[in-house]
Amino acid sequence: ASAPAAAFDVVLAADVFVYIGDLAEVFAEVARALAGDGVFAFSIECAGDDNDFFLQPNGRYVQSADYIRRIAAASGLAELTSFAQTIRGAPGDGAPGRVFFLRRM
Repeated sequence: ASAPAAAFDVVLAADVFVYIGDLAEVFAEVARALAGDGVFAFSIECAGDDNDFFLQPNGRYVQSADYIRRIAAASGLAELTSFAQTIRGAPGDGAPGRVFFLRRM
């Protein structure tokens, strides 16, 4: 929040959002801090589309892809690409996730 507007070309958050449930304020601040063609890259642990986000019994949050796309658009961020990815642990036995690349609109 203390970063100047349009200060960063890239913001990266890998395996960070499992510790934050509601990401709307984070996305708004990232969008403000990104340069005009800046990229925001991050991973989430996936929730089903029934919930925007929720805290699991293991103490980690999960978010839905639909929720991410809604708050991205509301913050002025457009999806460049996203893909499914095991974000922690061995493939097939780890945490199902998704990696997103967003850009300021």
